[in-house]
Amino acid sequence: MPFDILYIGFVLGHGGDAHQMLELAAGMQRRGKRVKIAVPCLPTTELFASLCAKRGVEVERTQLILADPINPPSQNPDLLAALFTQNPASLYHLHTGDVCLSRSVPGVPARLGIDPSRIVVTVHGAYDTLTPGDARANAWSAAARDLIGSITTPSLHALNTQLSYGVLRERLIHIANGIDVTRFGNGNASKVRLELGLQEEEILIVFASRLDSQKRPLDALQAFIKISGELPFAHLAFVGDGALEPEITHNIQSADLENRIHMAGHRSDVADWLAAADVWMLPTESENFSLAVLEAMAAGCPMLTTLCRGNDEVLVEGRNALIHAIGDVDEMVSKLHTLLTDAELRSALGRNAKADVQEYSLDGMVEQYAQLYAEL
Repeated sequence: MPFDILYIGFVLGHGGDAHQMLELAAGMQRRGKRVKIAVPCLPTTELFASLCAKRGVEVERTQLILADPINPPSQNPDLLAALFTQNPASLYHLHTGDVCLSRSVPGVPARLGIDPSRIVVTVHGAYDTLTPGDARANAWSAAARDLIGSITTPSLHALNTQLSYGVLRERLIHIANGIDVTRFGNGNASKVRLELGLQEEEILIVFASRLDSQKRPLDALQAFIKISGELPFAHLAFVGDGALEPEITHNIQSADLENRIHMAGHRSDVADWLAAADVWMLPTESENFSLAVLEAMAAGCPMLTTLCRGNDEVLVEGRNALIHAIGDVDEMVSKLHTLLTDAELRSALGRNAKADVQEYSLDGMVEQYAQLYAEL
């Protein structure tokens, strides 16, 4: 029996792009649709596949989708044709962690006689990897015009970026990312504080994201080290894993702060860590539309982060977050000090964040995609 929707992920499996694809697939399955997800066969998609299994969503880790975390390869049209042929569906929803598909991808469905109206693409890329007017941008805009039914973008910035590449406005739809507001708003703070052995008067700062250069965890670490002597009641926890983990661990040891900086690793209980956070920080340099920010808002976390594009569509300085310039550690230190010493400000920011995030519910996102699918 053909699937109603086949989700094809040109993703590595550990980022928000993959998790939004899973949440969407699970939401459509709850609505009675027969769905399946296909992702590359990589070590980083093993955990993603287990998450799919827990949600009861069928997933295939396949060699037919090429992927390399270091040097992303071009896709093989013959392999992709086999993927489409082996998984007939009424609609195909392709997710990419870039701002466009690999040049060889859009022509595959057309080669198989699949009408372009049955092809949806979501672009999750946080960085502009095309130059308007160059050959690759022109090829992508032509493919979007002739071979794709709709392109969805999680942020308005991403939509405008697609327009700059020459993609027609009628092909573009903005559907913001969504999260389970209830789940992330009801974590168990005492569980985490007990695990860390924190006293009642001690304050916990949480960095909950991948430990890679885009998220700038070394900036967070440097800022904490600078305030650690003046504010001995403060602790910092890194919740996540990634390529920078060894360097962070080395720097913690060099600063002799192992008893106050905690490496929690990858966790499935992120909601509990957010509930325990007196301050949440993420000095990220680039986002499309950050899930981590939405999750922290749902938990009512007082936030210290950057106003990079995407974030500026939901965060307001002094209302639901304190903002610093990307890479400005001194400004981070100043505002972190303010948050750690002003309980009333923390309470106001957290309260406003919790209210503002309500419009980014997972159910709302799924409903918008359901309407798009119905129109197609």
